[in-house]
Amino acid sequence: KIYDKIVLDEIKMETHEGGGNPFLNASKKGWLTKQGGRIKTWKKRWFILSENCLFYFKNPSDVEPCGIIPLENISVTVAPTTTSANKKACCFMLQSNNAAELMKASKVGSDGTMVKANHLVYFISAASAAEMDSWIHAINSNIHKNPFWEGPSDVEPCGIIPLENISVTVAPTTTSANKKACCFMLQSNNAAELMKASKVGSDGTMVKANHLVYFISAASAAEMDSWIHAINSNIHKNPFWEGPSDVEPCG
Repeated sequence: KIYDKIVLDEIKMETHEGGGNPFLNASKKGWLTKQGGRIKTWKKRWFILSENCLFYFKNPSDVEPCGIIPLENISVTVAPTTTSANKKACCFMLQSNNAAELMKASKVGSDGTMVKANHLVYFISAASAAEMDSWIHAINSNIHKNPFWEGPSDVEPCGIIPLENISVTVAPTTTSANKKACCFMLQSNNAAELMKASKVGSDGTMVKANHLVYFISAASAAEMDSWIHAINSNIHKNPFWEGPSDVEPCG
């Protein structure tokens, strides 16, 4: 949840007596050249690698960074010099493990506050191949893998489906509700009642979902069968309430 702490302003730059460098235990620091997000110009910045984050400054003496790149569920690799986005030698790239989404990073906006950055990929150039390799190795050593969200890097789910007293089956493709191939369905063992599930509402809090049946499509029949088998293995049968899923008895 590194990015969330940045957004909530929970990561502070603590100054030390005498105005010294606040990153006393940094893993690595030095000058690198970074490509911009919207405007693809290259600017020299002072980088500090510390606490699973890559910070960059205009000058080594600055106390506040002008950008922060959390190193959570990202990859760092040598950048191909043949791409139109990257024309620099000794260049490496950072991107999310979900390559289609923007990096969860921040920069100083025009009003002086931290705002969301606009990078699918960060292209960063070093002074030499040896220096580039050193930075790649150091960054790789500081990448934090979130075990619960290995793919897309969302920290919080947008929905939760408890697998208690439900069934999972292949969905018939002839029904009006289901037009997808390789589709399976989840429903309560009491087919007349709504599934006991939740989703994120418009105000950002979890609210009750509104599904009698969940229709879910996979990329292939084999993938669908794999999901059905895995879900079936995780279904919890409440022995006291095998039919309708009321929590409390009425008599």
